[in-house]
Amino acid sequence: MNILKVGVISMQLLLVSCASTGGESADSSETDDGTVAMLGAVVSGLLGGLYGAETGDIVQAQNITNQSMAIFTAMNPQDGSTDDQSSDIGDETNNSAGTISPVDISNFKPEEYMASSGNCEKNLAYLSNRLYQYPMPLVSEARSAILDSKNSDMHTEMIKFNQMNTTPDAAIQKLLQQAQEHDRVFHEAIQTAVQTDSSGTTAEQFEKEIKSGTLSINECDGIRSSALCAAIVNNYGYIAYRAAAANFMCYKRTNQWPTEM
Repeated sequence: MNILKVGVISMQLLLVSCASTGGESADSSETDDGTVAMLGAVVSGLLGGLYGAETGDIVQAQNITNQSMAIFTAMNPQDGSTDDQSSDIGDETNNSAGTISPVDISNFKPEEYMASSGNCEKNLAYLSNRLYQYPMPLVSEARSAILDSKNSDMHTEMIKFNQMNTTPDAAIQKLLQQAQEHDRVFHEAIQTAVQTDSSGTTAEQFEKEIKSGTLSINECDGIRSSALCAAIVNNYGYIAYRAAAANFMCYKRTNQWPTEM
């Protein structure tokens, strides 16, 4: 069972929006990971160049280029993989392992990400009220993939970690690391939106609106909106991986972790 790689969708949001800004159509479903990796630097340069052309602020334009490139770098696994847009929980965290700082589990409060019943959940469908809905197709795609019970079956995912000879504690750490990476890119995307926002909205305001589901946005076109869409998708990823970690901890604590390989 797979959970959608929200990082790939986030990159596609930038690619599709840049293509549409130029008057071209883009079929994001045909954009493979290898192409995205190759175009990352190009798109980042375009984002900075557009800002520089519009404002004349070359220093700020370079900052936008650098931050956008950081987003693409974080989103695309550097292992030469050209898999499809979906990724197993184990696969995504395994690709990122070694490049993300360890998470202090003592500061993690799993009860904040569990279902109201407090029971170990079979999948992440219970997050529907926490992943706020937006009308943009790619954003909706990421949300639906996380909530699809077939894509986040906890039992299946635990067995996959067993097959990788990964202990429950190490598996929980990997999930929290992936959540941490989504949170990092979430904030970088917000900074890109701030630097291209004409109304002076602060990063704190954008973050509050996204996390409360009050952000007013209807499409992912242009630099600002595509960055905000990427931030929304990465917030989804942050919540999903922390919820998965919380349930893994529940299964381990209650001795329900599967033994089969």
